[in-house]
Amino acid sequence: MTRERLQRAALHYLQRFPSSVRHFRSIMERKIKRAHAECPGEESDYAEWLQSVERMCLDAGLLNDEVLAKAIARSLNRRGSAMRHIRQRLRQKGFESECIDDCIRELDQSVAESTGVQTDLYAALRYAKRRRFGPFSREPLDWKIRQKQMASLARRGFSYAVARQVVEMDESDPSITLLE
Repeated sequence: MTRERLQRAALHYLQRFPSSVRHFRSIMERKIKRAHAECPGEESDYAEWLQSVERMCLDAGLLNDEVLAKAIARSLNRRGSAMRHIRQRLRQKGFESECIDDCIRELDQSVAESTGVQTDLYAALRYAKRRRFGPFSREPLDWKIRQKQMASLARRGFSYAVARQVVEMDESDPSITLLE
C-alpha cells in the first residue's frame, strides 16, 4: 500500500458511492488493514496517508456531510419516510448529530413552505399514495383494512395521529392536492 494507491482507491470509491466522512474513514481503514495484512508496513505512515487523502477529498468537495445528509433526507421524505425514520437512517449512515439536526430543521422548513402541512403528514400521504392507502384506495375500506393500513404506517415510523388522519381522509381533502 502506498499513498498514491490509497488516494486512487479513495477516489474510485467516492466516484461510485457518496459517503459521510465517518463512513469513508472506516472504509479506507479496512482497505489499509487488508493491505497491511498482506504486506506489513509502518502503521504511522498509514494514518498519515489516510489523513492527507481525507483532507484532499474534503478540499475537492468529494466529502461533504451537510450536502449528502440533506439529499438523503429529501429523498427519504419524498419516498414517504417519517422524520423519525429519516433521523435514524442518517445516524446509521454515520452523520454527526449536529448535522442531522440542521438537516431535519431545514427539511421541516422547506416542506412547510412548499406545501403548508406538517412534514410527517406530507410523507405519510406520499407513502399512502404509493401503496394506495386511505383516500388513494380503489376499493371500499372496512375496519380491518384500515387497521392494517395504520399498522403499516406505524411500522414506517408515523405517529398514531398522523396514521389515523391519513387513513380517514377522503378524496376531496385539500391536502391530497399537494401531491399532484
